[in-house]
Amino acid sequence: MWITLEQIECFHAVMETGSLNSSSDRLGKAKSAISYSIKRLEEQVGFPLFDRGNYRLEPTDRAHDFLNQSLLLLKQADDLKDFAQQLAGGVEGRISISCTDIYPIDELNRNVKQVMEKFPKTQISLMREILSGERLLVQGEVDIAIFEGLRNRSDLEFKKIGPVKLMLVLGKESSIYKGSKSSISMDQLYSYPQIVQRSTLSSDESFGVHDQAMQWTVTDTMTKKQIILDGLGWGRLPHQLIGDELKSGRLIHLKHLNRDDKTDVYIARKKSKSHGLVNQYLWDLF
Repeated sequence: MWITLEQIECFHAVMETGSLNSSSDRLGKAKSAISYSIKRLEEQVGFPLFDRGNYRLEPTDRAHDFLNQSLLLLKQADDLKDFAQQLAGGVEGRISISCTDIYPIDELNRNVKQVMEKFPKTQISLMREILSGERLLVQGEVDIAIFEGLRNRSDLEFKKIGPVKLMLVLGKESSIYKGSKSSISMDQLYSYPQIVQRSTLSSDESFGVHDQAMQWTVTDTMTKKQIILDGLGWGRLPHQLIGDELKSGRLIHLKHLNRDDKTDVYIARKKSKSHGLVNQYLWDLF
């Protein structure tokens, strides 16, 4: 029996994402290559890992048992790669970063630019997310994460990099705005859609939701901003993203309702993982 790490990685990706298309995006491999690797793995182990009778690939019972053991192998392989990288000098060939959608991208880009200039051969992968950065980090999907709502303080090395003020706003084009914001109450807002951002992961977690209100769900801040500008709802937006619109009057800050919010943002990485020179250089810039 000759099982390769590539076969295990392909199997793991399909088990996690549920499809060849999503696995292809995650691994950067062609669907045909992933399908071939899994078939070869099935030949090696001697039993089917997926039921191909339905439209979607359905894992067999044995696949779940096999997954538990294969995850141990993948972790050992990652640990070995980390150690070899450290021995070889510590300059990573690739570093992955996730950044919450409410953190100013220009502040992140200033630091990333310095990393690119210092380590021009290192590939940088950047993911914008909402309410999922900590889990992406814990699950090993990224090397460094910038996120709000820190929970896991025992397994992560972290530092606070600033609060983000979230301002309650309404578009000038909204039908409930009649030229004076002082007459607008929360009860009026509750009868109008609140534009809500959900987590980019499957937990459907949300932040700052008013249960009394109608809700329109989006997954990124810029879409949320545009929907509010177009007069289709209301919600909280990061202050650094709406300065021009507030000055021009296209967005109305409902300050009198005292419903602005503030959330702390952190940069974090795993304590258990060895960090190369690129990771450390970026970390020290914050």
